[in-house]
Amino acid sequence: PGGDIRNYLQGIANAPDVQQYVQARPFGQPLISQADPNWWFYSQIGRHCHHQTMVYGGNYRL
Repeated sequence: PGGDIRNYLQGIANAPDVQQYVQARPFGQPLISQADPNWWFYSQIGRHCHHQTMVYGGNYRL
């Protein structure tokens, strides 16, 4: 059967220019910017993950 991700991946597999295909058909959630009302929350997660990577070399849990 179909499904959004399956159809998207089939489109990528059949695309003559993958980069152009992906640029024209973004998939998933849009990027989060500072204009997002939840920016502070997501920026704290990013800071936490960055700190944990620096301290534990990437072996961390949220």
